[in-house]
Amino acid sequence: ASLLAARGRVPVVAVGTGFTVPPSDGVAFPLLRGEEPLIAEDALLTVVNRALQRAGMGALNALPDMAVADLACPATFAELDPYRKYRKGAVYPPFVSGEAGEAGDGKAVFVYAAVGDPRTVALMRALPLVVRAGVPVIAWLPGLSAPDAKDLAAAGVQVLSAPATQTAIAAQAKLLVTTGGLGMVSFALTAGLPMALLPMDLEKHLTARAVEELGCGVILPQGTDSAALSRAIMNAAHS
Repeated sequence: ASLLAARGRVPVVAVGTGFTVPPSDGVAFPLLRGEEPLIAEDALLTVVNRALQRAGMGALNALPDMAVADLACPATFAELDPYRKYRKGAVYPPFVSGEAGEAGDGKAVFVYAAVGDPRTVALMRALPLVVRAGVPVIAWLPGLSAPDAKDLAAAGVQVLSAPATQTAIAAQAKLLVTTGGLGMVSFALTAGLPMALLPMDLEKHLTARAVEELGCGVILPQGTDSAALSRAIMNAAHS
């Protein structure tokens, strides 16, 4: 919407991830997962052009024209770009804050996942099972309630009260368990840290699939079976 509002009025630089800065030179947006779009692009283009007409602006020739910018800056590793098969322009380095460090002989499974989704509830229930199997777990779980934090700590999980630095994670972890956010995934790839991913939305699913195709991680079971999750995490930690 902001690109459309600025179209033809001021110079525009589009900055974001590969997912949020799609290529704008096609006649249609690529179908990233192969299924039919929820709304036909020609119908959506008609709606957009009606809105542009009311605003006194020129019509679009194709829906990807919505993403046209004077300079497009998709910040991602090319291998993680969901449009890598279609993008003709360059990608830029991903946003990784601070030093990534380098994975070494860490022994722990490090978990970073915001609490709230039913699958993260299953993940929290799986972590004590991982500890019980002899694999130490360090967890930063934003949104975790005090009672749940107490229960996890009693089960042997090292629950952090503040996020760890990337260098600390790289030094302590043998495996990173996360939901597939591009920042954490980019850090893990930079540090050489294997991943087990529990993606929660389309962008994260696409990132997780790319990581798995690279051989740098695995996608965890998508249900709410905590026992299956714990077995998958342990398998990834020992592989």
